[in-house]
Amino acid sequence: MSKAIFWMSLFVSFLFLSSVALAEEEEFQLDEVQENKSSHHPMIDSSQFRLMGRLDLTSEIYPFTEKNADQNHEFETFHYFIFLKMKASKKTSFFGEIISQRFYYVVYSPSATTSITFGKILVPFGNNEHFHHFYGGVRTLGGKGVLFPDVWAENGLNVGWSFTNNKIDVYTVNGATAVDSTTQKLDLNESSTKESQAVGFRLTNTSISKFEILGSYYFTEWQMGQSLNIVGGDLKSDYGFLGMHQLRFGMGSAFAFVDGHPDGSYRKSGDYIYIATNLLNPVELKLRYGTYIDDNEVETEKDTQGLVVSLSTAIDVIRVSAQYEFNYEAINEVENDLFRIMAALDF
Repeated sequence: MSKAIFWMSLFVSFLFLSSVALAEEEEFQLDEVQENKSSHHPMIDSSQFRLMGRLDLTSEIYPFTEKNADQNHEFETFHYFIFLKMKASKKTSFFGEIISQRFYYVVYSPSATTSITFGKILVPFGNNEHFHHFYGGVRTLGGKGVLFPDVWAENGLNVGWSFTNNKIDVYTVNGATAVDSTTQKLDLNESSTKESQAVGFRLTNTSISKFEILGSYYFTEWQMGQSLNIVGGDLKSDYGFLGMHQLRFGMGSAFAFVDGHPDGSYRKSGDYIYIATNLLNPVELKLRYGTYIDDNEVETEKDTQGLVVSLSTAIDVIRVSAQYEFNYEAINEVENDLFRIMAALDF
């Protein structure tokens, strides 16, 4: 581990311990919990639990590919998620996806402006409001993420502060170390390991009503003495931004600078832009486009462009959507356009 990562990890850990020290000092005793005698740790009643989730039914069609078991599906459930939200005390809560355990974390808030999150946390990079990243225009390619994992969550710790329309997150998590077995290049889509730790921060500014600007940074050593630096910028608006009650939009870019490969340093990158309208209310129309470059030094079929056209509406509490994905490869074009129809319940 480099000195930079060591000292940053130590700094974040110090922030965590310092914030915990602000809480009332107490000694944990197992027999008090078992006998329910502790005034500091009362048993949590059922009113402090909340179960949420998503269940969907999806049909996907590859219109330019002959039907076979590997390509076209009749019906499939892609999301069966149960989220548990629990208020353990006035200052401490838990939130996690408890079926596939994609993420789960504890949030401790020693004050109204400070929060400490630890567990398998969603890495605070870019706009992960809906858990996914869209750098590249589409969420996944071949069932994996594009630039980052479909849901980018790692074991680690995050300390957040809010102040005057700004929030800053400073974090340390397990770092990216997975290598593509063919190219021996870094694969950011694979889960990280305990072999390396990463540090980073994200700044979120909401000075303009219904508008967010996000700046992100991530650093780790993916191999001994070889660095990975990722920088990103995102922005998004809600309906009503600057009086535009029928439009919302967003865009973002992320650049991963990789040192240490035998062929030399290179850069991965992804971007997206989208616009949505409720002019067809109650149907929302959205267009999203993005590009992904796997290695700026060489053009391959992994370099892609994605264009998504989607329509969605609510029927009672069920969200129904139809979308068409135009997928393009820089070379060796594959007929992998995709038409998807989905019905989903979020509860």
